[in-house]
Amino acid sequence: MTGDGGFLMVCQEVITAVEWNAPVVWAVFNNGTLGAIRGGQQASYGGRVIGTEFSQDTDYAALARALSAEGLTVTRHCEIGEAMEHALACGRPCVVDMRIARDPVAPAGSRSLVRAREG
Repeated sequence: MTGDGGFLMVCQEVITAVEWNAPVVWAVFNNGTLGAIRGGQQASYGGRVIGTEFSQDTDYAALARALSAEGLTVTRHCEIGEAMEHALACGRPCVVDMRIARDPVAPAGSRSLVRAREG
């Protein structure tokens, strides 16, 4: 499980997993934000941030397929279970691109921070 910024730092490992036929699964929380850096900037600079947001249109599932791995896209919370089941059962490297809100808010009474984008 990783954010999209973290995945971008190591995405070359997808091809390594393909070459070694290692059934690795990456669950990528895609919100177009470098969350750890953004949070640090907000805390240190009175809520001001710079250079921590990028396009939310980046398709990590397509990147996975381009590297000969499985690539799945999740746009609704209800799709997560089926996507993860497929990713774990396929026996190959798989990237699950989970499109989430830029600033996710946990539903009332929930401990989850993931809220799939509308759409």
